[in-house]
Amino acid sequence: MPDLVTQQALPWLLAIVCGVWVVGLWLGGAFIDHRVELFRQAALRRGLNVGVELTPALGMRGPRRLDARQLLDLRRVMLLAGRMESVGSYVSQSCALALLAIAVLSGLDALPAVLGGSMPVALYVPLVVGLGLGAVRILDLYSHAARRQVALDRAISDIPSLLAILVSARSMPFPDAVSMIAKLQVDPILAEVLQPAYWRRLIAATPETRSLLSQLTGQFAAADLYMALGVAVGSANMRELGVAAKRILETGEPARRVCLELAKQLQAQQIHASEVAVVRAEKVSVVPMVGMLLAIFAVIGPAIFFQMMQAFS
Repeated sequence: MPDLVTQQALPWLLAIVCGVWVVGLWLGGAFIDHRVELFRQAALRRGLNVGVELTPALGMRGPRRLDARQLLDLRRVMLLAGRMESVGSYVSQSCALALLAIAVLSGLDALPAVLGGSMPVALYVPLVVGLGLGAVRILDLYSHAARRQVALDRAISDIPSLLAILVSARSMPFPDAVSMIAKLQVDPILAEVLQPAYWRRLIAATPETRSLLSQLTGQFAAADLYMALGVAVGSANMRELGVAAKRILETGEPARRVCLELAKQLQAQQIHASEVAVVRAEKVSVVPMVGMLLAIFAVIGPAIFFQMMQAFS
């Protein structure tokens, strides 16, 4: 009887442990976008109220709210992830993969029953596995898009100093200098984003910038392109690059001063982001250790409890 109770209680204990683990990651800030955290910390230093949800002394923050429209905008996410096929093609591939997994696993599950035995697993297991594969494929798409956004910000933060040299010392036009440096970078993400075939699709797929596409034809200002791309890609650094281009090309400010100011600004943001990452890592590193201890207790705790009950009974 105790063994039966232990077997019934173990899944619930494991579920509780996993829930505690996820809540610990949430409280530790593992799901917060680093740009949101940077804004909050900068606002707190200036005495602004940014809506702290939890104990300020612990520096805890809740996860950012997700815009349902952005989550459902699969075309834009695919472009951010670097996938140029249609949404229908991608969804069809995901569904085909899920159906193939369901068919193969169902066949393997039904084979023992055909031979006179019993099914190794329940009928719903292949369905759950197939749906899980489809969900993992979609989640991987969003994850790849987020990584490319971070890589784009990093690529832009590396170019202002070189821009100051090419634009001021070499008298190279600002857009040409940006394109040249992008092609020389090890990570080709910035060069890919600046390709007309790419940025036109991305701007057209973003509701906030779709109306600007008609202005980006023929002879257009590079600053307008960078600003629109910053909104479409979700890159703060790209928008700052557009502001710098506007200051140089439209207001006539010295290119050297503007580029060096941009370099200092982006460098400060990188340093701040590194500090935030270190603080977050210190918080989150405790969670796996606590989760491991809870998992061990969930496995051996019920057995120890029932053994003690038997010893005193």
